[in-house]
Amino acid sequence: MQKDTLISFMAGNYKWDKEKHVTVKTVSSGVITAVIENQAEIPDNEFEFDSDYVEPINITVSGQGSHSESSSYLETIDGKMVDADIRDINVSGSDLPKTTVQFYYSHDSKSVSISTGINAKGSDKGRMFDDEWKDYGGDIDQYYISCVGGCDVSSDKNCKISKTGSVYQATWKSSENKRRNSIDGTSFITIESTLDVTISPYKEPDKPEVSLYGCSELSIEEKGEVMASGKPEGGKFRFWVEPGNLFNVRSDGESSAILTGATPGKGTLYVEYTSPEGKTNTASQPASCVKIENYNGGQKIPQIALFDIDGKKLSGVLKIPVEAQPSNLEELVDFVPADKTVLSAVGLSGAVELTGSSAGNTTLQAQTNCGHAAGPTVEVEVVNCDDETIARLEKQRQAATENLQIATKELQKLAGSKEFEKARDDLVASTGDLLVKVGVTIISGGKSPSAAINTAAQIANDAVGLSDMIASRSHEELFINGVKAAAGKIWGATASTLVGLESIAEAADRFYENIGEIQL
Repeated sequence: MQKDTLISFMAGNYKWDKEKHVTVKTVSSGVITAVIENQAEIPDNEFEFDSDYVEPINITVSGQGSHSESSSYLETIDGKMVDADIRDINVSGSDLPKTTVQFYYSHDSKSVSISTGINAKGSDKGRMFDDEWKDYGGDIDQYYISCVGGCDVSSDKNCKISKTGSVYQATWKSSENKRRNSIDGTSFITIESTLDVTISPYKEPDKPEVSLYGCSELSIEEKGEVMASGKPEGGKFRFWVEPGNLFNVRSDGESSAILTGATPGKGTLYVEYTSPEGKTNTASQPASCVKIENYNGGQKIPQIALFDIDGKKLSGVLKIPVEAQPSNLEELVDFVPADKTVLSAVGLSGAVELTGSSAGNTTLQAQTNCGHAAGPTVEVEVVNCDDETIARLEKQRQAATENLQIATKELQKLAGSKEFEKARDDLVASTGDLLVKVGVTIISGGKSPSAAINTAAQIANDAVGLSDMIASRSHEELFINGVKAAAGKIWGATASTLVGLESIAEAADRFYENIGEIQL
């Protein structure tokens, strides 16, 4: 369908224009194969079936469909945009199990109706203007598309329903091209529909039906149960696996079996069904047995750090070797963290890649495609700063403290006036107070909220930031860098956020005043 709307009018001295364009396309198709029972009173000459009243004996449905819709709307006053909307819908999917089948053939009535539905997924997104542009919409998990066809011979000349021998057949084809004019504009609509139905006497298949259910993807020594069904009922089942050493298979003698993982590898599980008439058929499904020996060679998983010594954000990615069989383990298991807000994991060939999201402790466990635990559970810790970084910061803090002590003694020798000595001593004291408070906060940063570390990173990125103060190589350099940092980024809300204590603001304030007195 295509629809175009153009409206223009005067409202007082203002010219009002509205323009809208819509294009819609929906495509659906389906194939239904069913075994149904004739409900007509005279079955030799008539046929009657309605799935609303009688369930099909057996039915198989397959289908697919898609829907795309694009629309744009623009409203202007004297050429100035006041309202606008742009929207796109794009979805596609496959058949739903719900289906209706109706077929009537008699001297008085001949009609047919077949319907099923498509569950489509995709996106419905757009942009809207109302003073400013705003995005809306998102992904769609459920969007229903109908797939329907039907006709009645008495009212539709394109409807053909006939009987030849014991076979009934119906065909219908409809094609419409419409143009509709309304106050909202002109619409062009094109609809094409076809339906073909054939009903013939049911013939028993040469082979019985057999289906296999249950999980056959296990870990070593894990047990699982599989079941089977067969038609016509009353036959016997036989289960086995190839290669034969993959599982131990113990049948209950009826329609189920217990599997026990024995040897790591991949294979196929089979079931054979023998009907009461002696006819046989088989069904199969993939089978696997996994064995995970250890992670990281059996050693403790290293900490995953989110920030480096300068407070800069790290990738938080750690690749850990996994010793396991078979070699393509990543295809057979998922690595699942207990707390997914702390960590995510992706299986690789011979390894697992861990990505830290937030500081915390969690565990990691492999799971088979059936959802069963496989191998050992390991602990993983995500931290803001790892132990090595914290140790380096502690050493730098100790060195800075020693440099501060030396700088204090040197400053006390510089001048003799009482006023200068007072300002000088206050400056030294405020420098020590400020440095200690900031230094202690950085050292504890490995366990602090990430907001504090992020602020530290902002300061460290400046050439005269905290990293210069803490990493000063001498007492002279420490003093200079301390003055720069206190007079710069440390002053104000940034420092308060970093330290997380009101006392740092007071220390910085006193430092700033004292350095001003020295300069005077």
